[in-house]
Amino acid sequence: YQINTFASPPPDIFATMTTTKDNNNNMSDTAAATVVTDGTTSIDNDNTDTAAPPLFVTSKHVDYVSNLAQQLEGTFEGALTNHLRMSGVYWSVACMFVLVSQCDIDTDADAATIAKVDAKMGLLPSTNDDQSSNSSSIIDWIDTCFHETTGGYGGDTGQEAHILYTLSALQILAMADCMDVVSKKRTDQLVTFIASLQQLDGSFVGDAAGGGEVDTRFSYCALSALSLLGRLNYTDSHSPCPSIDLEKAVSYIQACANPLDGGYGSCIGAESHAGQVFCCIGALSIAHALPSTPNKLQWWLSERQCDAGGLNGQSETKAGVCYKSVGGYSGVACVHSGYHDGAFH
Repeated sequence: YQINTFASPPPDIFATMTTTKDNNNNMSDTAAATVVTDGTTSIDNDNTDTAAPPLFVTSKHVDYVSNLAQQLEGTFEGALTNHLRMSGVYWSVACMFVLVSQCDIDTDADAATIAKVDAKMGLLPSTNDDQSSNSSSIIDWIDTCFHETTGGYGGDTGQEAHILYTLSALQILAMADCMDVVSKKRTDQLVTFIASLQQLDGSFVGDAAGGGEVDTRFSYCALSALSLLGRLNYTDSHSPCPSIDLEKAVSYIQACANPLDGGYGSCIGAESHAGQVFCCIGALSIAHALPSTPNKLQWWLSERQCDAGGLNGQSETKAGVCYKSVGGYSGVACVHSGYHDGAFH
C-alpha cells in the first residue's frame, strides 16, 4: 500500500455523509434532521422499524451554556481553570451564536442574534445612563484582561498575555460587533505584541515567557488576530509599530506539511494531526497561500472517519466530537470545495 501515490482522485466524502450506516445500531440510511420552531430537532425517518434518535432540545443547551459562568464561580474547578477563561468564554459565545441564530427569518440577522446572545449572557456594555448596577458585561471584562506592559490579552484579569487568549478576545469583540472598542493605540500595542512572538524562521511562540514553545496553532492565532485588526499586510513607514514577516510565516507553515501523507503537524517533522491541519490550512487561507494540489491531504482527512461515523485526530486513535468541526469537516471543507487558483473563497 503506497500512501504517497494515488491512481484515482481523493474520495468525495461529502457525497457519502448522508448515507452513513452504523452496523452496530442499524440506523436508517436516510435520516434527515430538521429544526422545529419550538427549539427542538425532529428526525424525518422513512424507516418506521427504527426508533427515532433523541430530540435536540435547543433551549436546554442555551440554558446550560449561558449558566456556565455561575456554575464555576467560587468553585475549585473555577479556580483551576481561570487562566483558560477567555477561550472558554469565546467558545460559549460562539456556541450561543449558533444556537440562537435566526439568520433565515430576521431582516437584521446579525443585530438580532447579538441582541439574543446579549440577553442570555450579558455580552454588551449597558447603554443605560443609570450606573447603579454593579454588573459588568463580557465586553467590559475583556477590557480588564488587556495587559498594558506586553500589549496582549490574558486568559483572565491580571493574567499574562498570550497569543491564544489575544485571538479569543478579538474573536468575541468581532462577533459582538464591538471591534471599535479597540483604539488605535491598543491596536498598535497588539500588533507589536504579536510581532514580538515571531521567531527568525517565521514560526511563533505563544507568549514572551513561555520557554520558547513553537506551535503552528500560534501561527494561526497570529495571522487570524492580525486579519481581524486589519493589519495583516500593514506597511506604514511612519508607524512605530513593527509588522510580522508574512512571507516567512507562510514558509514555516508550508514546511510543516508532511510529504508522506500531506497533513500538518505542530512543528516541522511532527506527526500530522487534524487540529494542526485546521490551523495550518486556516492560516494559509488567511494569507492567500493555500496549496494548489492538496490531494494527499484530502485522502488523509477522509481517512479520519472511523467505523462508527465520527472522526479522529490522527491515525489509530478513537473518534472525538471536536474533530468533526475543528479538525475534520472544517479542514475537509477548506481543501475539498474552496480551492480556486490557489485561494480559498
